[in-house]
Amino acid sequence: MPHVSRNKLDKTTEAKLIHTLQVILSGISKEVEMDQFLVSLLSDTEQLMLAKRVAIILLLQQGNEADSVAKAIHVTRETVERLKIHFELNGNGYAVAFRVLESKKLGEDVKQMLTDLLTYAARAAGGRAKFDIF
Repeated sequence: MPHVSRNKLDKTTEAKLIHTLQVILSGISKEVEMDQFLVSLLSDTEQLMLAKRVAIILLLQQGNEADSVAKAIHVTRETVERLKIHFELNGNGYAVAFRVLESKKLGEDVKQMLTDLLTYAARAAGGRAKFDIF
């Protein structure tokens, strides 16, 4: 979990800051500009953490077991379960992300990469690998 300051903001200021970030993100339509912004805003670790969250939800949505997902993405089963619960309670935003992937014709590339990850994780664990994701 990323570090958050112990010095709390009041709820109004917090809401305004979050809204400002949302406005910025929704206003960036070019991929190169988004890349520039994210590289400036987030550390490599933070970017990877967010990317893993998306991959975990994609894999779970396709019926893959939490253990397999955890091994493939190199996270704990607890992390997978926590994200699964969060997705079940607040998952509408992921549908938006999945639509973007499909509209950018990246869906198949992502599917293949995730299948490769699951296959490698299963083989590394000494099992047979046959996964049908998406």
